[in-house]
Amino acid sequence: MKTLTVKQVMIFGPCYSQEEIQEFFGTRKRLSIVEILRLETVSAVDKIWLMTQPDVLSTDVRKKWLDTIVTRAVTDHDLHCGIESVEKWAKDWLDGTDRTARAAYRAAYRAAYAAARAAAYAGANAAANAAARAAGADAAYAAYAANAAADAAYAAYRVTYAADAACAARTAERGFQVDDLIALIEATK
Repeated sequence: MKTLTVKQVMIFGPCYSQEEIQEFFGTRKRLSIVEILRLETVSAVDKIWLMTQPDVLSTDVRKKWLDTIVTRAVTDHDLHCGIESVEKWAKDWLDGTDRTARAAYRAAYRAAYAAARAAAYAGANAAANAAARAAGADAAYAAYAANAAADAAYAAYRVTYAADAACAARTAERGFQVDDLIALIEATK
């Protein structure tokens, strides 16, 4: 399993100082990816940031993780959104019929148009954009798609719930993303 050192983490330019990163590592010289993901003193946002840096995750794990995140966003925000064309696209995405960027962008456009008339569907645009990026996903789009999926969760809840609930939904989605990655890595051992 891949491990990282404080020096390797610092190369990515984190917002933490080297001393703060060293505190996360404690007396250990290296931490495995799963050990980093399980650190209680590091936020899910910061864990996701690190995991999306070049060569931290294998291409296979990154793509599976991205697919898991986008599938959840599509399922939660598009599959039963009330916009017939978006729901059809979501079904096609989920069953693999059409995972093209073009179809996802069309769904995003339709969702954005409908959202202009009915703000309750605000999350669909972000989820469809995340799916569009995932359709041609490579390492460059992984961080964007992961964030877009979390943003879709946030956008959908923002319309209906108070700001505190929206923040909680976004935080929960980030936690799900970390849990998803741990499960994927452990399944590949």
